[in-house]
Amino acid sequence: MGNFLRHTRFLRDKKGFSIAELVIVMGLVGIITAIALAYNNTSNQTISLYTEQAKIAGILTRAKTLTLQRRSEGGDAAPCAYGVRFSASSYAIYAVSLLPDGTCNPVESGSDVENFTLSPGIAIQDSPERVVFEAPYLTAPLNGVITLEVSGSDLEVEIEVDAGGGITTR
Repeated sequence: MGNFLRHTRFLRDKKGFSIAELVIVMGLVGIITAIALAYNNTSNQTISLYTEQAKIAGILTRAKTLTLQRRSEGGDAAPCAYGVRFSASSYAIYAVSLLPDGTCNPVESGSDVENFTLSPGIAIQDSPERVVFEAPYLTAPLNGVITLEVSGSDLEVEIEVDAGGGITTR
């Protein structure tokens, strides 16, 4: 009984944590913080990538809308097609004018209507040089798959434009 009372008095008089307990807790907090920061950085990159994908899909849709709108409003004087030109870090909507013989050549590069720059850390990994939408049926004689990636990562998304002018994100 004497040992028991002595032991309980020792526990009751002991205050605070030992240095070993504090070191273990600090180590665990450090590990959890490192995991949370790495996860947060990946999340920010993913959000930025999907935001840029939505922007480019919107710009492609805008080029389709301009093609249809200008053709119906301007008649023969209006551009016959609009397209989106791609480079590694930027893209632009451009107009394709009718040729002197009255035909439309979507391979001809016209004047830029709007220019855009990709978000920092995002790059166009692979894409056709340009995507063009022709009036009046909004077909895309120059089409393909645009692949976006986060620089220095394996995160990537695609935007596909088919010959019928359909835009698909994946």
